[in-house]
Amino acid sequence: MNEQENSDVGERFRRTLNRHGHSFQYTVVKRALDLNRERRSEWEYLDSEFPVIVNNKSTRIDFIFCKARPTIFLIAECKRVNPAYSDWCFANSSYARDDSSLNEAIFQYAWLRPPDRQAPFTNIDIPAASERFETGIQSNRGHPDIFHIGRAVRSEKKGDSNGRNSDEIEEASGQVCKGLNGMIEYFQQYRSTFPNNSKVYFLPAIFTTARIWTTTVDLASANIENGELSPGSVSVIERPWVWYQYHVSPDLQHSAPRDRKERSPFDISEILNQEFARTIAIVGVKGIEDFLHRGFPWK
Repeated sequence: MNEQENSDVGERFRRTLNRHGHSFQYTVVKRALDLNRERRSEWEYLDSEFPVIVNNKSTRIDFIFCKARPTIFLIAECKRVNPAYSDWCFANSSYARDDSSLNEAIFQYAWLRPPDRQAPFTNIDIPAASERFETGIQSNRGHPDIFHIGRAVRSEKKGDSNGRNSDEIEEASGQVCKGLNGMIEYFQQYRSTFPNNSKVYFLPAIFTTARIWTTTVDLASANIENGELSPGSVSVIERPWVWYQYHVSPDLQHSAPRDRKERSPFDISEILNQEFARTIAIVGVKGIEDFLHRGFPWK
């Protein structure tokens, strides 16, 4: 093989690495590591390409970071987007959720619930039982910038010949949630190493080369006859990163026991919160430092 052939193969390999996002993924990892070394982030790097399985569906988590106080695992999906769909736009609506949970961030946790030591309504000790691995949700209201609708919008840039299209937000969200629930399955299997009576939280995040835009347009203001918003009615602003509320499909759910409140099956809004609604961070390249500095919405 001559020098020209070497160069041709190398160039084709470069384009393949770029198109599949490997270069972007490890550049994000390096950026996060640099921020930690410079003490501008508390997130500690654990590993990349970690394999997990949920409901007989296997995947690999792009990378995992962790921080303490409280213990939080950052489950990351990296998405180098097709340049032809490099604008990710987000909107919300008061009809997307009921008013009480419209601005509510919802995250999963897991813990070893300590056994009860007393019989109910008595002072009589009962034999100690083993700890029970359970999961639940932690919610926090008062976040005005949680978005419920996300679409990749066609740009004027030339796209990749094999690039994906406007479903990339949906695909990336499903992938990061599959990784998150697979991680819970992993910890359920290795619960012996889990801290006792201490909740461990999971924060899903998508790091993307897309530019992130949001709008405050009232989606219910469309013309009901054709279902369209008026020309010029949608104004957008660019954001470094946003919170995106995603409803996880049942086939991506973990099998671990849930620390759930008893609810009527007719209480659809609460069931949606407990079982399906999860908050994902969508992080553009301009927002990596700010997200890693703040990230989790409470201490």
